Amino acid sequence: MNQQEQSTKRAAIFQDTINGTNDPTPWPVTMWASSGDTIWTAGTARTAGEDSVGMIYGPGETIVHRNTIAGDTTRATESFAIRPADGQSPMDAMLAGIEQWNTAIPTGGTP
Repeated sequence: MNQQEQSTKRAAIFQDTINGTNDPTPWPVTMWASSGDTIWTAGTARTAGEDSVGMIYGPGETIVHRNTIAGDTTRATESFAIRPADGQSPMDAMLAGIEQWNTAIPTGGTP
């Protein structure tokens, strides 16, 4: 597979994750960010529960999942909650959390 084919495949896998096709959450993705072969997705929990990597959350919490490419899909490898500071946007809080927990500087967006 050449470089262009690899980039196209990675973009398709990330798009599936953003659209919730292979994201392990019961709620829609409202924010995302990526760096290399990692994509972080975030959404707001509707009810209390536990995610696929063991994160316990409550209703209304915004949970971020770190997803890494595993073959033709992504796999959630860790998660954390974000709590925006006064005046901070949820997107900025997510990017700051990624930088803190994963020492990565991702680019991001909303679906």
